[in-house]
Amino acid sequence: MDEDPDWEMMGFCPQGKDPGFGEFVGKVSKVLPVGCAFIECQEIKDLYDQDAYVHSSVMQQCGLQLGDEICFNVHVNATGRPQVSAPCWKRKRGWKRPWTEMQAEAQDVSAVSAPAQGKFGGKSVAKGSNGSWKPPAEEVPKEPEPAGAEEVLATAGLSASEISECVRVLWQIQQAQELGRLDPNASCLRSLRKVLSQLSKQTFAHLPQKSQLDENERKRAEKDRKRERRQRQLEADKRFQENTQLRASRLAKLQALEESADTEKLQSSCRGSHEPLRIPDGPASTEAEDCTTSPADDGEQEYCRQQACYICKVRFSERHHFYSHLCPVCAALNFEKRHQSRDLFGRTCLVTGARVKIGFQVSTKLLRMGARVLATSRFPQDARKRYMAEPDAEQWLDRLEIIGADFRFLGGVEAMCAQLKRREPFLDIIVNNACQTVRRPAAYYAHLLQDEAHPSHPYPSLAKGPQFELEPQGSGQEQAELTTSCGFGNMGGSAALSQLLVLEEDQKEDALALPSGMRDVHGQQLDLRSTNSWLLKLGEVETPEAVEVFCINAMAPFIINSRLRGLLERSPHPDRYIINVSAMEGKFYRYKQPTHPHTNMAKAALNMCLETSKSKPSG
Repeated sequence: MDEDPDWEMMGFCPQGKDPGFGEFVGKVSKVLPVGCAFIECQEIKDLYDQDAYVHSSVMQQCGLQLGDEICFNVHVNATGRPQVSAPCWKRKRGWKRPWTEMQAEAQDVSAVSAPAQGKFGGKSVAKGSNGSWKPPAEEVPKEPEPAGAEEVLATAGLSASEISECVRVLWQIQQAQELGRLDPNASCLRSLRKVLSQLSKQTFAHLPQKSQLDENERKRAEKDRKRERRQRQLEADKRFQENTQLRASRLAKLQALEESADTEKLQSSCRGSHEPLRIPDGPASTEAEDCTTSPADDGEQEYCRQQACYICKVRFSERHHFYSHLCPVCAALNFEKRHQSRDLFGRTCLVTGARVKIGFQVSTKLLRMGARVLATSRFPQDARKRYMAEPDAEQWLDRLEIIGADFRFLGGVEAMCAQLKRREPFLDIIVNNACQTVRRPAAYYAHLLQDEAHPSHPYPSLAKGPQFELEPQGSGQEQAELTTSCGFGNMGGSAALSQLLVLEEDQKEDALALPSGMRDVHGQQLDLRSTNSWLLKLGEVETPEAVEVFCINAMAPFIINSRLRGLLERSPHPDRYIINVSAMEGKFYRYKQPTHPHTNMAKAALNMCLETSKSKPSG
């Protein structure tokens, strides 16, 4: 960048990088006690609705003071605030022309400037030959700059270049200390510390000294310093967590969903909330097959603050490239199991709750490993549509059979087991995945009923396996039989049972809480209710809901494991498995929230069933 007579560059620019020139012009309008400041700039306010923020390190590096007029560039930090980047350019003290006059002149010059245009103080100006932003080339005569600064330096035996070199070296030392590459108490820096100590005392003698502050002011200053440091650490950790591959994939899909949604309709559905739309969780699928097992190479391998592992609760600071909330031991185990594979040709597996999320992923993985899968769901037509949408469905769809079943009705579970015992020669794997965590009202499933009653197309010819449906044997009876559904004119029994009015919320149709046509990242109805099962305490859970949770989460696995034990024993393969998909809610440990007790109880009961029967399930 050519030397400009009216501006001087303040701060350190990395070697070999052209700093260009500032894009905005503003004035230091407010300096906070902790050392940071705000820049008054109308164009920044127009773009970001707030003043630009100057970090305390940039204030010290650039030597900025209240009232300084600067030309600067900004970047958006983790909190969404425009933040001034070093270096910046400060108006020299000899320049008397007001800032508003300079802006007006820049507007006049833009009319006759070269075709390559840039931005300067919100106006178009000529662009330098090296691509950097330059102030107007033609300016009105101005008062000559006094040579007082050079004379003062010359009297002291110094030059401006020596001062700049000194600042550059000190800035490099400060950066090395922040990155942990240089010990601030190293003996080689003893002479430097001594000189800087004396210089700082003389330079800041006019400012309030910590030794002169009273006790309250000293405590307040210490709290402000700790708060700022903690905020920097939290922001750094949050940036890494959001860049881990699993979380980044979920955030990308969430962003795509939000961008494709009807913004006005969503805003009206959020009941006037100013918070951005957030879906409770993201899909488990991600493009992780090409991931390496090495951490992301960002120069830092540890969190600034220790994290608590989601699984084992141990405190850890080591980062993992894929998981953001798992300790190194749990992360390594889960990442290994995520990509583990085995030939399962000739095996038969039963997977419950296989329409979405974990059940869907487990079923597709078993199918891709060669197994034959019996998948249960309350909505078999929607489940089959999801499996058919997979790009490699033609390779394994003939080994998939879908059973329509509602596990809230235990008679139907008994009938399903009885029919499977008569029809299937053996089973190798049982995965009890179906569960109810957050209860949904009947209207939540209304959009699925049309496809269940009138599917858009019958099963393709490659799907040779039948679809089974549990149909009640009459009103008020608990018994049910397993029948083969040959036509699509009538809705399956399991889908129809989803519309039973069990609780008071099933009778309401809240268009604001369940906006029509809105789907979450799993393709399910968007649920914007302010209160649900996850937030209920002991006295707030209704009895029918607690019964439903126990039937689905504990009693159905109990019935399936006990009734289908004979099929496992008839398997010709030596290794057979019963897998109960549990959750952290079923564990006993110190830190328990007082909400959703019925879910915790049901999962704990499921864990105890496995703990009791694992050594000798035959009894």
